[in-house]
Amino acid sequence: MKVLSLLLGICLLSSVAICQNKFTIATPAGWQRRDTAINGFKTTMLIAPAAPNAFHPNLNVVSEFMRGTTLEAYFSQNISVMGQYMQGFVAGKKGDREIAGVPAKWMAYSQNPNGVALDALFYVVPKDGVAYIITCTVAKGELEKSRAKFEEIIHSFKFL
Repeated sequence: MKVLSLLLGICLLSSVAICQNKFTIATPAGWQRRDTAINGFKTTMLIAPAAPNAFHPNLNVVSEFMRGTTLEAYFSQNISVMGQYMQGFVAGKKGDREIAGVPAKWMAYSQNPNGVALDALFYVVPKDGVAYIITCTVAKGELEKSRAKFEEIIHSFKFL
């Protein structure tokens, strides 16, 4: 399924322990929500209704223990791993912002898994030693059309 194309080429750092998802996030009207585990990662997927280009814009939240690393180190390590494992990975702008009342880091990037050109926004939100990774993915060139909806969803993200 194209929606799951490289759900996250991040979080591939050594051994994995499934974290408890201690957050809430709103599912927009018409979107599907799936809570599952993929490759050992507890995952919440929000998938937009069918799009004309057949790729569904989607937002995923994955949680992973940070293993004692700082936000900066964790963010940098994940970008390095993304470059190694994502086909056609190109890092874009990076920055800092606050999500759910805590300092977070973000990056825009593109990738081309299995010939499908995608643009994405990647956020790392740390809380109590757990990184909550939010990834917003769209077909190449479609990010601005979905940005307001993604921002609405991200603003709904709250820790329990």
